[in-house]
Formats: sequence, structure tokens, C-alpha cells
Amino acid sequence: VERSPLLADIARKIAEALVKSKNLASIVALDDVLGNIDRHPGNLLGPENGMLVPVDHDQALTGRMWRAAHLKPTLATRNRLIEFLDDHAQWSFPLSCKAVAEVDELEKQDPTHLADLEQRLDGILTNEDRAAVVAFL
Repeated sequence: VERSPLLADIARKIAEALVKSKNLASIVALDDVLGNIDRHPGNLLGPENGMLVPVDHDQALTGRMWRAAHLKPTLATRNRLIEFLDDHAQWSFPLSCKAVAEVDELEKQDPTHLADLEQRLDGILTNEDRAAVVAFL
């Protein structure tokens, strides 16, 4: 699909603004951890003081219609924000490395957070779904 030069210029400017934000790598990492397949510039607010606020997480856990059987901890999910940046910005490998470091840091967090999450999901999800979500995260 060929884009108009005006739309391409707007997309490039949006991408450049995103790359300058202080927490872009953290948002990319969050979406990778949560399996959010629909993060795009339209569901980022800001920047405010150099920080973006991610909104609209309804496609986390691989999409709206996720199933426990599909939530595999090794599952690679689509990251639309990375695709957008790849298409429209001069963003660098170090940012990707920083996102990976953010994921690694999240994985080192106190495992009692997952136990707390599992407890909070009790009564909301079936036992099978709850176990799949905790294992996925």
C-alpha cells in the first residue's frame, strides 16, 4: 500500500517523538511480557515530562479471545509498536537491548507478586485460566 507523503511525514514525526521519550523501552518490554499485540501510537498518551502513558490493554495475553491452551511462556507475540518504529523511525539497537533488559528486570522481581496476582484472579478466572496466565507472565 502506497502512502501519501504527508501521512508518511506525520508517521515519521510521531515515531521520532516516541523514540525521544524516557520510557519507550519500558513500554515495549511491558507489551512483550503481557503479550499485548495491539500497542500502537494511538494508545500512548503524552509525552508528559518526557514520559508516555500506555492505555488500552484489552489485547494483552495475546488478544481479546485468548485461551489458556494458547498461553505458552515461550510464545513470541506481535509487537505493533516495534513494527511502527521500524517502519518510521531511526531507532537504534541499544533501545531494543534496553527493552530486553527491562524484561529481564521484571522477571527478577519478587515471585510473590505472581502469587498475589494468582490470588487476585481467584474467582475471576477458572483454575485452568488462572494457572495459564500466571505461567505465561
